This record gives sequence, structure tokens and C-alpha cells, in this order.
Amino acid sequence: ENVKLPHFFIIGAAKAGTTSAHAVLSRHPDIFMPPQKEPEFFARDELYAQGFETYSNLFKDAADGQLIGEASSIYSLQGFYPDTAKRIAARCPGAKIIYILRDPVERAYSYYVQLTKNYQNWSGDRAIHRTFEDFICPERHASAAPRDMALAGFDAHLPDCPELCLDGSRYVLQLKKYLQHF
Repeated sequence: ENVKLPHFFIIGAAKAGTTSAHAVLSRHPDIFMPPQKEPEFFARDELYAQGFETYSNLFKDAADGQLIGEASSIYSLQGFYPDTAKRIAARCPGAKIIYILRDPVERAYSYYVQLTKNYQNWSGDRAIHRTFEDFICPERHASAAPRDMALAGFDAHLPDCPELCLDGSRYVLQLKKYLQHF
């Protein structure tokens, strides 16, 4: 069987326009993007363990001749998912990597807002139990509201540490891993 694989990956940064890029590219007739943005296959061990066949099924509807892409912003959180670039390179060695950037402080704050909204929508609790400073300052994080009052259950794969909001804005750190493989 002809297994279809991505020709390119939008790896992030989260809150820098990856969803918009995915949406625009999805509408182009010569490009196939799976309907599910953020498959996160190459980053998350539990997804990777499900096997490559499960992942490749995301692209089964791509027409011959279409460029295939996918977008998972956690692919640019190398500190938490250190095997991502190596895994992508092993399966898709000729792939192109697209990395969208945004002002790093604005991006980190916007990610905090997203995490807070995720918690509120998931829990129904509209209170804000952690400020941005509680998320990013180690000394404040230690005494901040517990995880179950700040992060949604569906964000369980994300670590609860100050680096969560900050590492995605450390662009050079993220790119170094990819430059080792691409």
C-alpha cells in the first residue's frame, strides 16, 4: 500500500498563527492538511506508541500530487518533547519545517490566556486561579493554585511548570534540535 506522509510540518510557535496557516493551506487545492490540527504524533510518547499506521491514516484522503502537511505547535516544545525532531526526521527525512514566530512576550502571554480559557471551558469555573506571573515565576508557581484549578483535563499531557508558557518563546532553543536533523 502507498503510505502517504507529510512533505512539510508547521511546528509552531503556539499562538503565532499556526491555526490560521493550517486553515488557509487546507483550502488550497494542491495541498492536503488533515482536518485535525495538532495530531501531536511525533511529540507525545503515548501517541507515538500507537504506531505509525494510525498516524499515516490522517493522510489517506490526500490526492495524488497534493503536497501533504500537518501542524502541531507542541513540536516546538523541545524541552518537554525532546525526541520530536529526531522522530520526524526518521520518518520524513526530506520534510520542510515551517516555524511561525511572534513577539515572544506577547506569544507567552497569549498561551497563558489560552490555557486559562481551556481550564474555564473544561471545568465551567470562570475564576482565574493563576495569574500569568503565577505561571511563569518559579517562586510564585510553587505556591500557586494546584494544577486541577489551572489546567484543563485535556491538557494533561502538558507539564505544570513555569517553562510551559516560556519555552515556546525560546525560538533558538527550539530550532537547534531541528537544525541537527534538517
